[in-house]
Amino acid sequence: MNKWKIAFFTLLILVLGSMGVMAMLVLTSERATPQERAPLEGVDMTLSSTTKEVEAAAQTFIDHALKEQVPMQIKVDKDVQLSTAIETWFGNIPVDMTFIPSIVSNQIVLKQETLQAGDLSVSPRMALAVVDQFLETPQWLGIYPLDGQIIIDLAQAPIDNKFNIQPRDITLTEEDVKIDITIPKGAY
Repeated sequence: MNKWKIAFFTLLILVLGSMGVMAMLVLTSERATPQERAPLEGVDMTLSSTTKEVEAAAQTFIDHALKEQVPMQIKVDKDVQLSTAIETWFGNIPVDMTFIPSIVSNQIVLKQETLQAGDLSVSPRMALAVVDQFLETPQWLGIYPLDGQIIIDLAQAPIDNKFNIQPRDITLTEEDVKIDITIPKGAY
């Protein structure tokens, strides 16, 4: 065999191998079941907040959860936008993801709408699969590439005093976010 045939088959094996690795990344995500907290006796209240207040709280949670593995910015407006930069051989590539939030089973579900990774064409599924494999996230933050979703389980979030926090309503177009909180007896 001449060297062109060897180069062709080597390249073919590399391409097929990388496709296999990417398929494995996408297909190996597991879905966690929501954790139900026992009802607490205490004071029940509903907090109503604006998108800017939610944005500030979410940024604090993200910074704490990711422990600065990746600098990530969040913007909450008519949707939820996450922005970061990924370091590659070619330099930093800006990555912007847009999500539509909803509430399912007392969890905040962020359904991915768009993805922009510099000039690259990357499917949202593939992007979430890469993030899921290479980013260490806390137990209360689940990434599900097959569904194109990020799920935030507030029942598992590290909240002081064991407050019971459940999302009630997320209507970003009206700047209205409501969260139910139970403050246990003895915490006040």
